[in-house]
Amino acid sequence: MNVDNENMQQKAMLMIARAGEGKGLAIEAIRLSKQGKLQEAKECLVKSEEALRQGHVANAELLWSEANGQNGPLSVLLVHAMDHIMNAMTVYDIANEIVGI
Repeated sequence: MNVDNENMQQKAMLMIARAGEGKGLAIEAIRLSKQGKLQEAKECLVKSEEALRQGHVANAELLWSEANGQNGPLSVLLVHAMDHIMNAMTVYDIANEIVGI
């Protein structure tokens, strides 16, 4: 895969969107579990995990391209997207533990 600026920007925006979706669903799972709605909370976690997986795939594609010597442009947008993915994954992990309690 050739990583040009437009391709990188598209992947970064996908990462940000999926991270936001995944994080929001994870937080909703916590809220639902606090209300005793454990089945609904678990369903939110499944949806959260899928959204985060989609964002992580875009991230992994960029990482694999760079590992194969196809360095794309480094931008604040890409760093921001990676930050969103990592933070959302952390929120998911915490939500998964909370719902499991």
